[in-house]
Amino acid sequence: MNERIKMLRERALKREYGKYRNEEKSGEVYKHLTEKLHNSDMSDIERMAYRFEYLMNAETPVILNDEKFVFTRTITKIPHIYSDDEMNKIKNSHHIHELGYVCNICPDYAEIIEKGLNYKLEQIENAKNNNAGNSEYAEYLVRCIKATINLSQKSFRIFTKKAGCGIIKEKTKEQENAKIPK
Repeated sequence: MNERIKMLRERALKREYGKYRNEEKSGEVYKHLTEKLHNSDMSDIERMAYRFEYLMNAETPVILNDEKFVFTRTITKIPHIYSDDEMNKIKNSHHIHELGYVCNICPDYAEIIEKGLNYKLEQIENAKNNNAGNSEYAEYLVRCIKATINLSQKSFRIFTKKAGCGIIKEKTKEQENAKIPK
């Protein structure tokens, strides 16, 4: 383990990233999402996509000088997509594995790193054109990918500004028109 890795490990063990958490903003985000999602007429997948988009938009990128691959969460309070009453109704008629709140995104990371998120968007668009991907799932997957891209671009702008690079670009028209929930 080299010195840089030792230092990063120590930082993680000491939970130093905690100082970047924004409890006030987290409370506002939690309140908004709870009101929007609970007892909503949105489908399950739409609720998950909406929550993901909103969280990605609410995040404030934190990039420390010695980090290369990073995403430090600043929003800490993330509500479930169902109210307790809704979840109890679901449990009455369905077997729920573990707590039932699994909402992870599990892509093929090797392919994403090699080919990028725009490649995934192209694959989804091609599938839609062939009617195989013309589904609610495809629509919300695209929204989640675009939210991830927007957060990455926001992080990149902060990083390049911090590093003093002259390559910061304004948002493109496509980025400005991206569907990010309010």
